Amino acid sequence: MINNNIDIIALIRIAGRNIEALRNIKKKSVESLAQELGLTKEELIGIEEGIVEDLSLKKLSEIANYFNCTLQQLLDLQIVQILNHSQYIAGGDREVKYTQELKGGYDEYIKHLKEEIHELKKTKS
Repeated sequence: MINNNIDIIALIRIAGRNIEALRNIKKKSVESLAQELGLTKEELIGIEEGIVEDLSLKKLSEIANYFNCTLQQLLDLQIVQILNHSQYIAGGDREVKYTQELKGGYDEYIKHLKEEIHELKKTKS
């Protein structure tokens, strides 16, 4: 039998990881991004760490719009897939700049995944 229950906590963790990676790509501090999104620093940290239990769809939509990505990408896909997604923001030079910004964040995402693996190994021990 297939379990069709949606794991909200897992979705929030995925979104949080992706938001953190996108923030690092844009080289934004937690403080500045929180301010731009109308959040406190603590709220944004909670979202990025996946410890918020009631992240609203409205707030997720606002965050996705801020990063010029879809809600589906923010919730469902790993950031690597977002990096490989061809998005035409404004065409021309801006598209090239955006691609370069995304490539620069790839190392940050790898670092984040390694840290997460390390934490998971610690909890299994």
